[in-house]
Amino acid sequence: MTSVYGYNTPGNSRVFFKETQKPYTVNKNSVLDFISNHPDTSLFAYIVELAGLTELLDDPMFNSTVFIPRDSDLVQRYNENMFKDMSPELAFRIVKYSILGNKIEYWTLRTLNYSALVPKDSYDRIEFANSLGKLTLNEHINVLPMDTVCVNGVILFTDDLLVPYTA
Repeated sequence: MTSVYGYNTPGNSRVFFKETQKPYTVNKNSVLDFISNHPDTSLFAYIVELAGLTELLDDPMFNSTVFIPRDSDLVQRYNENMFKDMSPELAFRIVKYSILGNKIEYWTLRTLNYSALVPKDSYDRIEFANSLGKLTLNEHINVLPMDTVCVNGVILFTDDLLVPYTA
């Protein structure tokens, strides 16, 4: 028995018309827009892309804080191959661990002495301490005294990657 339609059903017109996918446009002033265009956050932008989480950081409902290391600090600590050889799974865990469940600006962190910050969608925690105005995460990562408020979240800058303890 043969079919007049070959391998396709009569309702499948994708065979005859080329699918066109609208290019993704980044929301202006979103967290993703900032890290994609800032010259000192390109390594973290690469990790976000490798993790497949670009749309998360661009979502208007994101409403969270992200700890982002500056490239100038990362190149002093790691060699280039660390980022080239990073697996998508590790990139995913790093990005998810760097996102808090709510918005916290730098000035708010300065008012705390010690706290366990909880990443969004995670059971891990980030140990936070304020010792004489020096803000640290997990005992060795410094939070820099600057932040950027975007339309969908807050970016706090650090001097190293936040890597989950079990990574």
